[in-house]
Amino acid sequence: MAGLWEPVNGVYTASASWLPNLQLLEKWGSSPLLIAVVGGLLGAGFGAWAAGRIAKRSKQHDAITTEIRGTNLAMLLAQQAFNLALGLKISAVKPLTEAYAKARREYQDTANGRRVSETQNLQKISPINPPVDELRTATLEKLTLEGPAIRAALAVIETVHHLNRTLTMRNELVDTLLHDQLPRGMAFEHMYFGIEKDGHCHEGYSDAMRDMGRFTDDLLFFSYTLCQELDKHGVALRARCKKLFRGEVSILRFRLADDVAEGMIPDAEAYKLWLARLQTGASSKKWWRFWHR
Repeated sequence: MAGLWEPVNGVYTASASWLPNLQLLEKWGSSPLLIAVVGGLLGAGFGAWAAGRIAKRSKQHDAITTEIRGTNLAMLLAQQAFNLALGLKISAVKPLTEAYAKARREYQDTANGRRVSETQNLQKISPINPPVDELRTATLEKLTLEGPAIRAALAVIETVHHLNRTLTMRNELVDTLLHDQLPRGMAFEHMYFGIEKDGHCHEGYSDAMRDMGRFTDDLLFFSYTLCQELDKHGVALRARCKKLFRGEVSILRFRLADDVAEGMIPDAEAYKLWLARLQTGASSKKWWRFWHR
């Protein structure tokens, strides 16, 4: 029986050897077929990894550039709302409300009162038409804005509604005054200034004048704040895009024109309670950053 089982790699066994023959492995290791198979597997694995990485970066790039385009659109719409409010205040609201307040003080300061001109400051003002529906879609549905920008956008949309309702109401009261359709016992100045007469007081017109100035300032402040928030959002997106993908990124910036008179934009102090609620809490990772692990 001696020599029945030859040593394999210098090892004798009592039965047929289960140890691999290293020469056979060496022969197979240099086989072109095996090299091709292993190389193909490695190539396929690397290719799949590379393709996945490219797809991931492409998806991330698309997400950020889409957000940038949406931010640029929202900026255009917010600036349009701001410019409409600014133009309204300069051309109509500010001169009318200041003249009205002066005339009312003068009337009240006169001992016996004096009859005012029945055409004084009875200029009608058409409601404004900023693209609030488009602004709502752009800011609240298409973008991932933080709390301050969202609250500012909501305030702009709500204030446009209040301002236009006030302008419409004032126009109706102007018609009432012009056509002398006054409540019985009241003269023009009683209804125009909201002065009490025989225990009765009609303050509709004076309230409309006050609210017209108030809501115009509100729209200016909230649209101004929204533009600032969108500007910050766009700058952050541009920095992120440049860091990840290089190249030039175009964003719309917000800059207040030099010819806007000081005091035309309401002081933030008047809105300190509203601003105090703009607490964003702890900073969380942006949705578009989750694509970058």
